[in-house]
Amino acid sequence: MGTKVKKRFTDDFKKDAVNLVVKQGYINIEAAKSLGISESAIRTWIKKFGPNRDLRNLKKGGSLLRRRKSVRYQFIDEEKKAYPITILCRVMKVHRCGYYSWRKRCESKRFIENQKMAIFC
Repeated sequence: MGTKVKKRFTDDFKKDAVNLVVKQGYINIEAAKSLGISESAIRTWIKKFGPNRDLRNLKKGGSLLRRRKSVRYQFIDEEKKAYPITILCRVMKVHRCGYYSWRKRCESKRFIENQKMAIFC
């Protein structure tokens, strides 16, 4: 009986495979077929080397998740340069369309009045 030899890949190869999916827009299956590896390997490497690898730690803190949605939207707005908005919205437990609506809204009269009062205090 033949024994199956497990393939080993370098971290650079894994990161390049992740970049195919994350930066170049390949679907996991397409990237896996073109590289001759399994789709589950790609998924595992994305979890390990992908751009959202640090976002899992945000769930543990939870302090932002207990705040108003507007505070969470502000956090998303600040972090959108580093991470995709879709992932940030998922981690912050808000809808992506809600975030975009929040960005389009004008500041409320109450908020403007509070800002003026803060100046005088």
